[in-house]
Amino acid sequence: MGILNTRNLRKAKDLLEKNRHKVGDAVEKAGGTLDKVSKGKTSAVTAKASDAAKKYSQGAAPKYGTEIPVDATLDREMRAQDSADSQLRQTQATETAANAVKGAADALTNLMNKASAQAEKHTATKAGSAENSGGSPTSQE
Repeated sequence: MGILNTRNLRKAKDLLEKNRHKVGDAVEKAGGTLDKVSKGKTSAVTAKASDAAKKYSQGAAPKYGTEIPVDATLDREMRAQDSADSQLRQTQATETAANAVKGAADALTNLMNKASAQAEKHTATKAGSAENSGGSPTSQE
């Protein structure tokens, strides 16, 4: 599972909503630190981010100690979807592996057939040259 799966994204949104009143201050503090490190080169970007975060913070009343309810049905559906996605990926990986093994087996069969054909040809050539010379077959390499 990746870091940004559905469950983690929902948790991040819930946490952000619970602490909405702190976002503006945190972004402003982080922007100030970034400005110090960059020696003012990022001040335009950090000022814009800070303003947006302050507007976000002011738009909500703080929800001290209240939990945001999570619909149990939605949670079950999301878990089922994660499970179904996982099973689908596993099935696709198994199919890909099976196709790779089949391809390797086909290539090996083809190689064996060619080697067998060349060996038969070589044996027939030796047998034909031995009959022409009237003696026993010898190695001609």
